[in-house]
Amino acid sequence: MNDWEHLSVIHKQSATTGQVRTIIIRLNIDSEELLKLYRGSARHVAATSLDGQSIRFPAEALKPFVTHHGVQGQFTLIVDGDNKLLDLQRD
Repeated sequence: MNDWEHLSVIHKQSATTGQVRTIIIRLNIDSEELLKLYRGSARHVAATSLDGQSIRFPAEALKPFVTHHGVQGQFTLIVDGDNKLLDLQRD
């Protein structure tokens, strides 16, 4: 079972208890910095949410959003009651 399958299971369980919440962040990560993800030296991304929370999530979650310029934009993280990442969506 890969991480995303595991996270999907958590999402289904948490959704029934109403513990799913969203966190909004803005990212501006250049392509040079993202090379660390592909080289395996970056495992997590640290960011500050729009409401001031310090957060950390798996760098792997950014792969669908990578362009030759890097990753830019506003994103919504969906997390369960244990703050496990369930989904990452570009707004």
